[in-house]
Amino acid sequence: MNLHAVAKPLPQGLEVERRDSREGVEVTLPFKVFHGEHCYKGIRLSRTHLVVANDHEMPAFPASQPIDVSVRLTLSGTEFVLSLSVMANACEPGMTKLDIADISEEAATTLSNFVRIAVTGWLPRAEDLAKGWDSETPLKQASTPSVRRGIFPWLVFGASALLLAFGVTFTAQQIYYDMTRIRAEAAAISAPRTDLISHEYGSVAPDIVGVGAKAKPGQFLARVVSDDLEASMKMEEADLALLKESESVPSSAGKQEIIQGRIAALERRRQALSYRSQCECKVIWAAPPNTPVAPGTLLVSLVASGADQIRVEALVSPADALNISPGQMATVTPAGSAIGRSAHVGAVKYEFVPAPKIGLGKREGFVTVELVIDGAVDELIPGTPADVLIWK
Repeated sequence: MNLHAVAKPLPQGLEVERRDSREGVEVTLPFKVFHGEHCYKGIRLSRTHLVVANDHEMPAFPASQPIDVSVRLTLSGTEFVLSLSVMANACEPGMTKLDIADISEEAATTLSNFVRIAVTGWLPRAEDLAKGWDSETPLKQASTPSVRRGIFPWLVFGASALLLAFGVTFTAQQIYYDMTRIRAEAAAISAPRTDLISHEYGSVAPDIVGVGAKAKPGQFLARVVSDDLEASMKMEEADLALLKESESVPSSAGKQEIIQGRIAALERRRQALSYRSQCECKVIWAAPPNTPVAPGTLLVSLVASGADQIRVEALVSPADALNISPGQMATVTPAGSAIGRSAHVGAVKYEFVPAPKIGLGKREGFVTVELVIDGAVDELIPGTPADVLIWK
């Protein structure tokens, strides 16, 4: 129960300080004091000292020196252990007064609450503490500095309001973007890819094209030298030379025609081992010269570089794909570039058809949207990731 009284104004120059009267209040509570292996029964305690029974069977406390003891108190079945330092003083017969010399802040708070409960029967509520009903007037040497209340609270209020306005603006902008645009889950520059493979056993000729070279349709790329084919050519040419020396043999003319036919067939095979470009492409990989090859060995990898071949593949969710149709405008920003490029939707591919190309490929649960970039695409590199926004 709190009692309130109307205080009259104090005369000028007179100060009133509040001190907690419980510092000198002793209460009787069941507790024990442990010092080493000995246990002393507690009789009374306060915020500043303890009174324990000192029977003749128990050793006396050392005088005039701090003693580290452990105090155990029990409240509602819970035992509290407080560690503190005390000084023993004479008291009534059979009793010893232990003045508290050193105690931690936590232990002092716990001891104070025990005294409070014994005296008043209740603990202060949060609102009591907030109103200062339970706080002492701080000592002058330990008084807390006053807080200047001027423009600082208004600055805090203004900064909070400004941050709130920024947050509302950002949220509104995000909502607007979500309503008017579709952001692809992933995207990359794509282009058709062509791989040239060997059909014979042999080795790569030294005149193979280098990596990074640009090729036009019909331009030479690579050649395979077949040891078996070259040996067969030499054998046929040797047989033809022998037949020409023996012109007296009536059947030599017919044999010469047969050998010449074999040589022509071998020459066609030799020409077939020379590979030429079928598109406007860029070489992204080439086998080193003189590398041994077999049927199926990769010789050269090409990627299309024509303006009509460069596309952007974007992956969107099936729900977003329902709002996309050919012709819709989009913005493509390749990785490493701060400038977005205008583009439009070329096709929405629900059924993915595997084809040799450099791009994203198929991913389960997504729909592939093919975008056509409006403008030059010479500097774009297939396989480069990109950020794609499609306008609804």
